Amino acid sequence: MVTGRVQGVGYRASVYEIATRSGITGHVRNMEDGRVEILAQSWDEEKLSQFITSICNVRPPARVDEIIKTQVGFSESMKRFEIIRKE
Repeated sequence: MVTGRVQGVGYRASVYEIATRSGITGHVRNMEDGRVEILAQSWDEEKLSQFITSICNVRPPARVDEIIKTQVGFSESMKRFEIIRKE
């Protein structure tokens, strides 16, 4: 979960670009409380670490104040990274 100025500023698109360039699979989506949820996975721990560093250092007007990481199980069914939009 990412907090800060992360909605309405192109943050999800930036995360998508970083993830696809890095070979990370998963998704990014806005939450109703103003945070952004990112599910990112890779077997390569270094790639994940670099991904987290990159998503913290996005260009203004986006701003990341905090990232809360939670480890979850790896899903083989995720083949790419996608932006989940509200329906």
